[in-house]
Amino acid sequence: MPRSRRCPHVLAGILFFIGAALCDCFLTSVYPGWVVLAAAAVCTAVWAASGLATSARPGARSAGLVATLALLACYAFWLYLAVAFFPLLAWTLPIWLWIAIGTATLLAADMLGRFWPLQAPFALPLGMLVAGLLSGWVREERLVRCDDFLALAAPVELVIPSRPDFASCRPGEVRAAGRFPRTIWQAPEGDRVVFTTQGGPVPDGIDGAFCEAELDGRVRPHCVGPPINKSQGLTELPGRDVLLALQWGLTTPTGSRGAAVYELSRDRPLRVLAQHWFDQPLGDGFYEPRNHVFYLFSDEVDAVYPVQLPDFTALPNMPIPCAAGEGHYDMQRGEGVACGGHTGAAIRGDPFALRFLADGSPSLLERVSMSWGCDWDPQTRMVYSTLPNLGLLDRIHYDTGVVDQRWWVGFGMRSVEYDRPRRRVYFTNFLRGDVVAFDELSGREVGRWFVGRFSRWVRLTPDRSALLATGNLGIVRIPLTHWRGAGRGGRIRAPIGAPDGQRRRARTPDMIGYAALCVVVGVLGSATSGCGGGAFVLLAARAGRGNSVGYRSGAPSSAAARAPRRSAANAASQTLPTASRFWRVPTTSCSSVAIWAIACSTARAALSAFSAAARVALLTPFWRSTVATRRRMASASSPAWSRAMTLGDSAPNAVNGLRRGWPSFATAFASTSRAWSWTASSLSRRALAADSAISAPSSFRCAVT
Repeated sequence: MPRSRRCPHVLAGILFFIGAALCDCFLTSVYPGWVVLAAAAVCTAVWAASGLATSARPGARSAGLVATLALLACYAFWLYLAVAFFPLLAWTLPIWLWIAIGTATLLAADMLGRFWPLQAPFALPLGMLVAGLLSGWVREERLVRCDDFLALAAPVELVIPSRPDFASCRPGEVRAAGRFPRTIWQAPEGDRVVFTTQGGPVPDGIDGAFCEAELDGRVRPHCVGPPINKSQGLTELPGRDVLLALQWGLTTPTGSRGAAVYELSRDRPLRVLAQHWFDQPLGDGFYEPRNHVFYLFSDEVDAVYPVQLPDFTALPNMPIPCAAGEGHYDMQRGEGVACGGHTGAAIRGDPFALRFLADGSPSLLERVSMSWGCDWDPQTRMVYSTLPNLGLLDRIHYDTGVVDQRWWVGFGMRSVEYDRPRRRVYFTNFLRGDVVAFDELSGREVGRWFVGRFSRWVRLTPDRSALLATGNLGIVRIPLTHWRGAGRGGRIRAPIGAPDGQRRRARTPDMIGYAALCVVVGVLGSATSGCGGGAFVLLAARAGRGNSVGYRSGAPSSAAARAPRRSAANAASQTLPTASRFWRVPTTSCSSVAIWAIACSTARAALSAFSAAARVALLTPFWRSTVATRRRMASASSPAWSRAMTLGDSAPNAVNGLRRGWPSFATAFASTSRAWSWTASSLSRRALAADSAISAPSSFRCAVT
């Protein structure tokens, strides 16, 4: 091969390696950096081997076919990462990174051929997006945005701020987050809390690992313990005025990075009574009063570490790979749930037993899921577990592990609290900072409040009249007795226990990010001409309903001062013509159309992979001589069956766009998008017709602006 042709291939391989390494950067949270480079090297080798699919030798063609299928699997997984993290972390991307991703996308689409002779692999912009989202997560955990504080709206009350200077916040200002609350223990009288913290200390901020505070917020929190790394578990010992609290990431007396269990006073003032060191990074646990054993879970997910109280004598470890993100243990019943693993685990303390709930379900979804939060109802024996990587809420039989029902609630849900009298499930969207109320009977979301980013915990107060939630802004309280609405772009609802009122969706500035992504999709595949781009906009509107509400410069910082302006704006928005700003659809259409359209597109992509494999093996000579024919088949005037065939042709073209004799990546992606648009538009029309037939017209409006 001449050097003039060899250099572009080598440079494309280097760019693919960079993109693959960026896509796989999430592995650094578990494995060392060389694992990421090794995974990127393997993906790059597969990418290079996929070019053998056009070889005249049968053996090489078979190897190329296998490599093509493996490369499609890599792209499918990377696309899943982008789709899962984008609605949660798009707010972390700076403008310069959006410009860089857009430029790389244009290079991958070969739209800058006049200025740059090389067509970049699509893995490059995809990797830049995934790495930018994940790095934004790490960066934003150390920062707090004043816009988030200004976006708090009634009925949300910031009762314990993480910083005392929020009152001086100005729009657009960013400050160091300092330490902020993580988990909460509530005093029975309901006027005092003890909470754990995470982050680094800042002047006049939270300065300890464990703090106590009054819920009226008039007194600065009193803290104890070193402000290092994270503190997590809080367990009350019955019959003793003692709280057991865990903190990990400390340097132990033996020199290892371990943990400490503190015995804290339950009454005022909070003080450390005793401290016990462990060489393992222990983060949470539960206490069984019948045998006086405290069972501890390790952050390394290697074993359960029991200790005998009151002298903390270590008992033999149990090699069970379980790490609880949170737990609910009923000491009277002697059983509970630990939220970790796939969908959580049923636990018992005397004698000890741990049973993963996923073991009782034959579904593959439970095998690929992970749980951050769960709760259970001891009376109905049902567990409610969020699966953040799949966007599901599962209702599971506690005794059998069989999934009774699933609901789509969105990616990134974490802490769970079940409200049996109201038949509602409350959970937090960890990265976006929302608390969501989900009605179990109707299977719908009935409320959403913004409480601050990295919302780690939500619990009902002892009198069940309000919710307490944590985030990087501090501890917020959400009254439930006269619940009239939702803050920060949420839905306006009727009070709990009353019929749902009229619903309306507020516009949010974060929709600009979703619109920008839709524009990129349209530029790449001409998706804006069909319903493929419209389905993506619907999904973005569905996912972005809880994002930030913008305020003009000089906006007042108090919720009371902002309430009249918001009410006036909401009233004015309902008087605008429907066609000018909103698309009027039935209540359930916005979610059903988006989900089904994307599901159908995914199915078409899977069919295209199999079609591409068959054509690579059998019809390669035919492909080489029919480039013009395939382009004519992709035209708008072609029938639906020809578009489906073009979809099969476009998949290998997208993989091997740099190979001689193949159409460009842009042509392949355009034909794919047109086929997806035809499928999604047909399904959208059917879904809208079906919803209109079974649903009465409502005032719900799906914002597409």
